[in-house]
Amino acid sequence: MMYDFTYLSINLCSKLAFYHVQAFGDRTKFSYFNEKLMQLNKLYAKEITIEARLWDIVSYYVRDKSTKKFIVPIAEKYVKEMDDMDSDMTSRKLIHKGYLLRISKSMSENDYNTTIALCQEALAKLEALPIMDVSAISGISFQLIASCTHLKRYDEAKAGIERCLKIQEVGRQSWFKTLELNMTLALHTRRYDEAWEVFQKATSHKGFAKIPKHWQETWKIFEAWLWFLKGAGQVKASSSAIKPFKVSKFLNEVPEFSKDKRGMNVPIIVVQIAIALLEKKYDIVMDKVEALSKYKLRYLDRDNNFRSACFIQMIVVMEKENFRRKQTITKCKNLLADLSSSPIDITDQSYDIEILPLEDTWEFITSLLPEKGF
Repeated sequence: MMYDFTYLSINLCSKLAFYHVQAFGDRTKFSYFNEKLMQLNKLYAKEITIEARLWDIVSYYVRDKSTKKFIVPIAEKYVKEMDDMDSDMTSRKLIHKGYLLRISKSMSENDYNTTIALCQEALAKLEALPIMDVSAISGISFQLIASCTHLKRYDEAKAGIERCLKIQEVGRQSWFKTLELNMTLALHTRRYDEAWEVFQKATSHKGFAKIPKHWQETWKIFEAWLWFLKGAGQVKASSSAIKPFKVSKFLNEVPEFSKDKRGMNVPIIVVQIAIALLEKKYDIVMDKVEALSKYKLRYLDRDNNFRSACFIQMIVVMEKENFRRKQTITKCKNLLADLSSSPIDITDQSYDIEILPLEDTWEFITSLLPEKGF
């Protein structure tokens, strides 16, 4: 089946089997189409079961980017069920959704090397099909890009982004998602001028207003970080179009994430602190430090959220040292070493969603501190 319309094929085989019996009593052709019908029914049952299992897992992560250890046994169960299902046929959907289900298992286990291998296998099979499925290739590529970025395999991540941009229609949701991953990669590799260009490309497109609200909020967080980087002298290109940043307006524009105590609150509060330091508004910093401390106690644990926990402790030390640069850097030396020893996790399964790597954030923040405090 070139186009893999399994449901339509079932309907046609059923009609053709009935037609050859009713019109001609042709048992040979009836048997042929009836056998195809039985095979297609098994294939269709497997397709819809896998798709339902996949969406069940995905539903936990759409608006809540927190770690969910309970997903691991669920994903394992679903993959085993898929492997045990009987089907002599395959299809584009079975390849696409089946690999995504396996990938969801490896991602839930934070096994990024396995994820990359699965993505590469899936892409090879999808790209060998006679008809290109842009949506399927994009969906698998997104997981590949995120995993490569996590493992600092930046060239492979960039290649994945370029693959997507070559086949995607500009302005479609998949195009915006690719730009979001490109933005993250640029920020994690300190290509801040490129990040600014990607931001402009995405937010100036007429289709931006039509993407999901929680996607738009991610771009609002990107904008805040770009504003900070511009103020810290890290964005060299002309960036006059970045509007002046207002903390209160920013919070009003990210209602989903600001309410989500298990997702994006760390980068939201940290960027507020960074901009307040940039503007020497130390009273705002102290308020935000208190908010971060409470957040850490309520929602973060060192086992699953080690990097965020370390960084928040460093911010607390900074306040206790009255924002004095040398003393802050000295007192946080060991915490910074602990932070650097733990890998970044940029995937949807983690609290530690770092728009800007925390080591880079710390470097820029401490460079803004006065020598004698305030």
